Amino acid sequence: MSFFNTLPNNKIWIFKIFPVAIITALICAAYFFYSALLSTYLQKNEILLITLVYTALHIINMRSLFEGLYWMSSTICYQLAAILFFTMLGAAIRYMYKPSFLYGFMLLFCCLALPGTAEIISPVLIITLTGFLFIYAKNKNKKIILIAILVVFCAAIIVFLSPGNNNRVQNDQHNYHPGLITAVFYSLRAVCYYFLLWLVNPSNIFAVVLIELLLLRRIRTSFKFISTQKLLIAFISLIFLCATIYFPLFYFESSLPFPRVTTLVFFVGAHLFFIFLFLLLKKYQSFRFQNKIFSFISQDQVNNHLTMLFFIFIFTSNNFISVSKDVMSGTAYYFNKEAIERFKSIRSCTSDTCHVSYYKDWPSSIEPFKKESDNSNPFIHVNKYFGKTILYKK
Repeated sequence: MSFFNTLPNNKIWIFKIFPVAIITALICAAYFFYSALLSTYLQKNEILLITLVYTALHIINMRSLFEGLYWMSSTICYQLAAILFFTMLGAAIRYMYKPSFLYGFMLLFCCLALPGTAEIISPVLIITLTGFLFIYAKNKNKKIILIAILVVFCAAIIVFLSPGNNNRVQNDQHNYHPGLITAVFYSLRAVCYYFLLWLVNPSNIFAVVLIELLLLRRIRTSFKFISTQKLLIAFISLIFLCATIYFPLFYFESSLPFPRVTTLVFFVGAHLFFIFLFLLLKKYQSFRFQNKIFSFISQDQVNNHLTMLFFIFIFTSNNFISVSKDVMSGTAYYFNKEAIERFKSIRSCTSDTCHVSYYKDWPSSIEPFKKESDNSNPFIHVNKYFGKTILYKK
């Protein structure tokens, strides 16, 4: 983050291009994972469709675009964690079937780096890798998974015992410490609430139907051997796995999940929900009934209609509307102009104390921080970037 922090040197373009680079990296990492998982069943254009659909879902479900894409500290921590998680899964799957130094290195590197990006994803990472051990129990290459789990444990211990994290935890425990049971309850409640919130989004519904129909049509293998009890256990495990992301926040810090954390829960939870629903539908799938349905309308027509509806609802989502409003109304342009003028005035200020005016134009995509005089607004700490005392005038 220090390397990219070039605001005092007037290299603002890095902040503008960074969200584009992150979205591009997300698409590449997601395609790497989905192609490793589904290349046997789906064509490249179908894998690309799923990749774009899920990347779009990830962005429109961000509880805050500011924390998701515009605030560089949060973006590097949480979006980079999503990219590394995709890459880790893809590398692990590819190594199981075609072991190579490249895939092994990618797997272990991601396992080492992930706890250092977003430490709260460490439990999910360990549980996921443990699941790989069961899935590939008879695979002779599974030793790499054991090494990966050990790497995650070591990396997580280093992160949790680091002076910064240790001091933060101790300070938070003086102010807030609800207890183990209360933290678990709050975590589960938050997961259930946001899961229902995710389900009522029309874009999510059409994405689920689109992806599930595509997978059911292409993957003809029957999963009837999976018992109903196992599926129920899998669903409960899904809820608890997502709750592990919230648990550190409720146990050590506060009772309100940050939007960037909720975005990470959506990222993990949506994948788990897709997998669970696919297994459930596969168990009770009737190929005869399915063939009768698709005899009236082709699979391509179904995909085209669902894709069209999916993107229509994307265009009506809050995040898309807020960005479109900022661009079309000129708010983003004038905000950018004001910001550049502000930074110029601060750099030209020769005294230790500089006076700047409040922003007149605020993009709706950073609406939570509209009151610049509020201490919760990170822009008020711009003095740390320039090493000067910044006073705001009306």
